[in-house]
Amino acid sequence: MYMTATLPRSARPALSLAWFTRCYLMARTRAQLAKLDDAQLEDLGLSAQDAAREAARPFWA
Repeated sequence: MYMTATLPRSARPALSLAWFTRCYLMARTRAQLAKLDDAQLEDLGLSAQDAAREAARPFWA
């Protein structure tokens, strides 16, 4: 986690945008992962349980 109190005010909006972008990409990636079938998961070296566990994680984690 970033310490926004130690950052200059001019850097805070960029940090917020970076955090939002990261969260959005994580949520989108996890949603796509949840849609993969068993053969595709096997190609990635993941089990259905692994994919379900990752897809269930909150977007900020």
